[in-house]
Amino acid sequence: MDRCRVVFIGFALASLLFLITACSNSVRLEQALELAGKNRNELQKVLNRYKQSPVDSLKYRAACFLIENMPYYHYYEGKHLDNYLTYFKTLAYDRSQKSSLIMDTYINRYGYFSLSNLDVKYDVQQIDSAYLCNNIEWAFKVWKEQPWGKNILFSDFCEYILPYRVGDEQLVVWRDSLYKEFNPLLDSLRSTKCADDPIVAANVLLKALSKNKIYYTTDYPSLMPHLGPFDCQYLVGSCREITDYVLYACRAVGIPCGEDFMPLSGDGNAGHSWAFILDKHGDSFMEEFPCDIKPVTKNGGINIAKPSKVYRCTFSVNQQMAQELSPLGSSSSLYPFFHNPKYIDVTTLYRDRVFPEISIPLNVMNLVKYNKEEIVYLCQAQYQDWVPIAFGKIEDTCVKFNNIGVGAICRIALWRENHLEFISTPFTVSEEGKPSFYILDKKSHDIVLYSKFNLRFEEYFFNKLLAGVFEASNDLNFKKKDTLYSISSIPSRLYTSCYVVSPKKYRYVRYRAADKVSCHIAEIAFFTNVNDTIRLKGCAIGSHPASSNLDYKKVFDSDPSTSFESNGFLGGWVGLDLGTPQEIRKIVYTPANRDNFIRKEATYELYYFDKHWVSLGRKTADADSLVYQDVPINALLYLDCLKGIEKRIFTYENGKQVWW
Repeated sequence: MDRCRVVFIGFALASLLFLITACSNSVRLEQALELAGKNRNELQKVLNRYKQSPVDSLKYRAACFLIENMPYYHYYEGKHLDNYLTYFKTLAYDRSQKSSLIMDTYINRYGYFSLSNLDVKYDVQQIDSAYLCNNIEWAFKVWKEQPWGKNILFSDFCEYILPYRVGDEQLVVWRDSLYKEFNPLLDSLRSTKCADDPIVAANVLLKALSKNKIYYTTDYPSLMPHLGPFDCQYLVGSCREITDYVLYACRAVGIPCGEDFMPLSGDGNAGHSWAFILDKHGDSFMEEFPCDIKPVTKNGGINIAKPSKVYRCTFSVNQQMAQELSPLGSSSSLYPFFHNPKYIDVTTLYRDRVFPEISIPLNVMNLVKYNKEEIVYLCQAQYQDWVPIAFGKIEDTCVKFNNIGVGAICRIALWRENHLEFISTPFTVSEEGKPSFYILDKKSHDIVLYSKFNLRFEEYFFNKLLAGVFEASNDLNFKKKDTLYSISSIPSRLYTSCYVVSPKKYRYVRYRAADKVSCHIAEIAFFTNVNDTIRLKGCAIGSHPASSNLDYKKVFDSDPSTSFESNGFLGGWVGLDLGTPQEIRKIVYTPANRDNFIRKEATYELYYFDKHWVSLGRKTADADSLVYQDVPINALLYLDCLKGIEKRIFTYENGKQVWW
């Protein structure tokens, strides 16, 4: 997910919105009505309808809230978009298809996706009174009728139940149909004592929906608009589409929820989003469908990603942040991510080490000419580039940033003439809140590399190996079997060797996963001698695979990028019938993986950072490791590969790659 990309909705409109953001509510309402143009009468009908009745005073305030913020929303229309939206439906109906191949088909048929082929429609100029009133009536209905509604504040209702959209999806009437679909799932809850808590309702609802299968994929254009309330129910896409599904389902039945996101992971190249839900006390719970809902804690599941910033989406523009940015006086002077910010900072909810303020002295930066009102940006690494994730101000002797989580490598930049102008070398923020800059040592050392990307992202596969065992038998059903080796630690390289001490010979050998874990492994090779390089041959055997794409024969195809996965979580296994009993002295195995280990015969290029990225040359690996000599000590490194898209900056410390 790339939230640092903003599609402008027209220079004149964008500039006007920037200027009115910090105005009072009444001024913003009038400005919105002016921007509506010919559609002003439709919006005025809504205001008149609710303003006339004291009973509807809250609905009037809700209508004002929506209309005041309506100018900041738009959507797209066109046949080009309609064609590409069917991609998600195609994968939903046949989840065995490979998403990348389907996308290639769409590109060949329709050409590359481009927003320039679409018409931009602005909400404030398109929404009619019937649509807006329908949304307001249904939102109030679910707020007032549900037992958990009495514990939802009006301000939370406006931000997290009332909105008619979540992003830039096309406008459709959705509340009544989704209410009829999802509300009956909560019938058993309403008469219970805990029905006054929205988080309890959310647990019941999402548990009922969790039986629906998800097709995770990012093989679609990064500029694709949000899918909308009905297409997101295909449950095809990335974290964005799955989060939208949760938001529409919960809001349809009056559960206050929204989206939290990090612009970039502290040790990865992508951002991430997930749903949050408010309980009856207004406390936040996080939910990554179809997982269980859990309280947001400073040591929560998202903490492992070490984000420097976490934001919460709002329907309204963050007035405080807008005022802090307003001294610049021009939207063209701001990095796009910070135009009309519709989010608030919630970093302190998710990180245990957040500094209210960090200061970087001006004398350590390359800052010659500057305006004290200029905004400076804290940037994190994305591949070999840097992306702003927070903004700060220039003080007399330093640059200051607020609420920054520790643990990521950063740089500081200015946004000038539509490009980033960097004014610092890379640095990390220490546990004491002090910047620690990466200064190259004049000395060099030799390094050994085993991967091109952070192996933290492989832990889903690695953890499935723990407590798995290699077994041998002369009985096809393994009724009598011996354990040859038990896996007690996660692998650190593509091929892990283990050695067997057994005087017996066996015809059948296999790998069996631990109880309650699906058997998922990429490669296994059995050898009769520890020095052998030619694996034993045999007939592949195993339990039923999860799908035809995960057949157990793939474990013995010498391709570590393919794998077997069993169907179910009990007793899954894969092995060989050797034909005749053989001695087993060595086993070499490879976990299921995303092809980020060093691979033999693949070509790599190592870079180190010194004001810019400097190449240390290309090499073709002759094993599952790569050796580079004369690498500067204390260098920030990046290993590129002509194959694969996942690469990440790292340092080399105490003989190991440390990922940032």
